[in-house]
Amino acid sequence: MKVIVFGDGWLGNLFAEKMKGQVVGVDILDFDAVKRAVYDHKPDVVINAVGKTGRPNIDWCEESEDNKRLTRYSNDYAISILREVVVPCAKLVHLSSGCLWEWGEDYSEMVDPDPPSFYSKTKADGEKRLRLTDALIVRIRMPFDGSGSPRCLLSKLLKYKTMISYPNSLTYVPDLIDAVEHLVELQESGVFNVVNTGAVSAREIISAYRTIHTCDMEREFITIEELASRGLIRTGRSNTILSNEKLLRTGFEMPKARDRISECLSRQILLPIS
Repeated sequence: MKVIVFGDGWLGNLFAEKMKGQVVGVDILDFDAVKRAVYDHKPDVVINAVGKTGRPNIDWCEESEDNKRLTRYSNDYAISILREVVVPCAKLVHLSSGCLWEWGEDYSEMVDPDPPSFYSKTKADGEKRLRLTDALIVRIRMPFDGSGSPRCLLSKLLKYKTMISYPNSLTYVPDLIDAVEHLVELQESGVFNVVNTGAVSAREIISAYRTIHTCDMEREFITIEELASRGLIRTGRSNTILSNEKLLRTGFEMPKARDRISECLSRQILLPIS
């Protein structure tokens, strides 16, 4: 199985490494460049790991009209190009987001999104462009591993002094890649929630880190309303729990999120933390 990956970031490179594929550095908004890449490489599977999430967070995505345009192009319009070029000749795996609702739990793939932010809306709109195709749409939430990557949830949480703490679905990246390989092998299409079983809060993660590393970490946990009133966030956030029952019915069981968190915190590569 020949695999190419669009997206030269944390997730894109991990997919390429694990699936023995190749990261192809093209602008997925460039129709001709995407077409040449697919024609030259003749892949069986194309992983789309390109997406605009904003730095340092999703507030960036709607801070200006330019930012909104870049976000819309990357998360939504580019999917039309992938649909036209990739879908007819290879299996397209599109990495989407499970941050499509503000609150709630047990969201299945059948529930219509109700995006809490501009970022979330562009991800939901990007998914719509792949409806009625055989593309595989993979929804992930708060991806993490033990690598210490700045894009990893654990690295983000451990550097914050003030944070909210609500139970959320999480996605352990090695499990994500295994699940994608499984779904591709079965020739599955449509939307799948690829999240680990159970929900975990930021307070639990910090507490586990303190226990594992026997260290003092003073952190302040506040409500999302307080976070907004202090000017620490400017747009809606998603605090939701997704169902992974559809994935389970294919024969793939995602391990418990708490177990994966403990494993990763035991080997997390970090700078000194106060």
